[in-house]
Amino acid sequence: MRQLFKRETGSITLEASIVMPMFVLFVVFLLYMIQFAIVDITINKALSDATKEIATQIYPVKVTAEGITNYAQSKYDDIPEEYRESINDSKEFVEEQNAYIEEVLGVDLIGEVTDGVTNTINTAILTTLVRKSLEDQQIPFINPDDLTVISGRMPLVNSEEEYVEIIASYEMNIPIPFLEKKYEMRKRVVERAWIGS
Repeated sequence: MRQLFKRETGSITLEASIVMPMFVLFVVFLLYMIQFAIVDITINKALSDATKEIATQIYPVKVTAEGITNYAQSKYDDIPEEYRESINDSKEFVEEQNAYIEEVLGVDLIGEVTDGVTNTINTAILTTLVRKSLEDQQIPFINPDDLTVISGRMPLVNSEEEYVEIIASYEMNIPIPFLEKKYEMRKRVVERAWIGS
């Protein structure tokens, strides 16, 4: 009986069976944290590159848009007076109807529609630019389709806005067995636009 308690054979196996799973979990956790850091850095670089690209191209777009606006105004001035009055009457009618809707419902319908369309166009353009930048970096475990631009702000033609801003989110799978959880990473990048002197 005494010999049964003094034997130490198999103690290494017992210790390994306790320590080894914790070591493996630590290594997996460390690998995931490294992957998470790489994704974070890559998303930040893609957003930064897209923002810088837009910020440098705003001025030529703004000059072109102002030229188009001036050309359209000159063509409007060439319209005979009786047709111009009809156009102005239609414009006044729309503004009156919008004022009525705003009075009744408390909503600036034209402003809301304009803002909604502008925001939709901005996010679509920005999503395409950022996804292209992600694809150019060629990181195998980053899926550009998981990136979504939430909002974007750009200097427009008649705006005094001086900054380009992109807010995006990226969804990552958390590699925990039996859990289908996703982690949403949000990034915000702001760059001063070159809008001329």
